[in-house]
Amino acid sequence: MRTIYKYPIQVQDHVNVQTYLGAKFIHAAMQEESLCIWLEVDTDQPMTFKDFEIYGTGHVVSMRPEDGRHAASVLDRQFVWHIYEVK
Repeated sequence: MRTIYKYPIQVQDHVNVQTYLGAKFIHAAMQEESLCIWLEVDTDQPMTFKDFEIYGTGHVVSMRPEDGRHAASVLDRQFVWHIYEVK
């Protein structure tokens, strides 16, 4: 069944989220004090892991363009986090 799930994530260089195979990135934002991402999932699919990398403004982006894509930028008080979805 197609559903949108919210995943609170830590602000760290690499994040590994347990979700459903084929999950699609929808949105990212701060909710209260937590960085969250929303994924559209199909709960009939098997569980898997989806990887993301997070960079602060001014940090070196070590990911090669062919290894992923920019998914969102999120304002967190004086910081801005840039979330990349790893292929």
